[in-house]
Amino acid sequence: MNGEVPNGCEAEGHLANQKPSKPRASKKMKPRHLPLIASLLLISCATGPTELVDDQTDDASCFRVATCVEQGQEAMEQGRIDEAVPYLTEACRRGAAEACRMLAAGHAVGSIGERDIDTAEALYRWGCFDAGDALSCHGLGELVRLELVDDDEGDGGAAYFERACDLGAGEGCHDEAVVAVEQEQPDEETEQWAVEVFQRACDEGLAAGCVNLGYMTAAGRGIGRDHGEAAKVFHDACEGGDEGWSAHPLAGLSRDADPDAFAVAEFRPEVACEQLEVLLVGGYEERIISAVDAETEALRECYDDARPDGESRVGRLTIRAGVTAAGDGVSPEIVDDELRLDDVAECVQQMLDRHLDDRADDEAVYETQWGISFVHPPKLDGAERVDWQLEGCDARAVQREVGEIFEELQECGARHMERHPDDPGAVVAMWTMEPTGEVGEIAMESTVQRRGIHSCLEETIQTVAIPEFDGDACPVQVPFLFSDGTRLHFSVVGR
Repeated sequence: MNGEVPNGCEAEGHLANQKPSKPRASKKMKPRHLPLIASLLLISCATGPTELVDDQTDDASCFRVATCVEQGQEAMEQGRIDEAVPYLTEACRRGAAEACRMLAAGHAVGSIGERDIDTAEALYRWGCFDAGDALSCHGLGELVRLELVDDDEGDGGAAYFERACDLGAGEGCHDEAVVAVEQEQPDEETEQWAVEVFQRACDEGLAAGCVNLGYMTAAGRGIGRDHGEAAKVFHDACEGGDEGWSAHPLAGLSRDADPDAFAVAEFRPEVACEQLEVLLVGGYEERIISAVDAETEALRECYDDARPDGESRVGRLTIRAGVTAAGDGVSPEIVDDELRLDDVAECVQQMLDRHLDDRADDEAVYETQWGISFVHPPKLDGAERVDWQLEGCDARAVQREVGEIFEELQECGARHMERHPDDPGAVVAMWTMEPTGEVGEIAMESTVQRRGIHSCLEETIQTVAIPEFDGDACPVQVPFLFSDGTRLHFSVVGR
């Protein structure tokens, strides 16, 4: 909330802002004070929680409480913590809820001494219930949501956020809605209510509300799914500059984190900008996936026709495309061709032109890069069949055994990508199952450049064993696709 939050006697009779009606009854909140501050129940409006703060009056020279708060806040924002604490302490002792709240945040993150969650909770409680400070209620809710204090209400801090909202803090309304939609299975009515709250928060300049409104719109939760409208929301928040983005003293806090690593984290416009890019590029990449799925058979035929008879020709094509601020694709093109088969490159480019080039007039502001690996089955003497319809041995037994080792095979790929994130690709492994039930000859075709992954796959495949059978050895073919998970990669396996 941008305006001043009333505290002390000023809080009495403070009216809540109008907010969308919540679709369910709210729990009644009862002020609960720790034993540490039991004696504060009878403190007057003009007096702060004196037992919770050390007397540092000698270090703070300020006649007016407002001056103490102002000087303490200025010093805190400039990183002069040792200078800030005496002023904030004096102001807090004299009943300034804002000062107590800043001290509570400092205790919570450990920026004004050793981390002290008990004192932070007590100060927030005093501010929330005795002083009627909306943002103290919000801070208390954050401690509950982060599981730093007991969740007596069992609602993830929602009741504290609701009180903050009722006292006029837009952040409280927003976070009450966040907690509601983070439930395991929120109902449609709850999600619709949350969308209303996020919309209002966004309209009032709370950028986090805009981001969450964008999330809900993109996912179609509580509102019709509309990527275009979600992109507009993210775009407006991204272009809005710093206004509406505020430092949050508890950002990044968790129960087990190292308190020395805590710092006041700021939510900046870059959050919305990043989400806009994710949405637009992600939407374009969904089209890429659909295009390749639709064209896979045609690409396979093109590859089989173009590959010289008897020649082992495998490789990757890397494709790059621009994406406009409207999510349109611009000039997708092949930027690296390891396959070196002109006919295949032409087929791929035709696919790009048919499905993925919007001929957009707007300038591309994002970029996506992806690849297609072209491989064909390796050659094994006497092996003709290359599918699961195996002759002579139990295909289901082979499938079951490969399933048993599949996680180990995936781990081979994960280690490869961890060491060589710039080397995604496809591997086709082919081996024979001997009548003894053991693995015989193993061969591989691959588009990855670093072949250490082959050894890992071979060692794992060698562990496959099935019951003995009569007849000749039977061939098994399994394709693998490896990527770092941050970019698309496809495989086309020839015949």
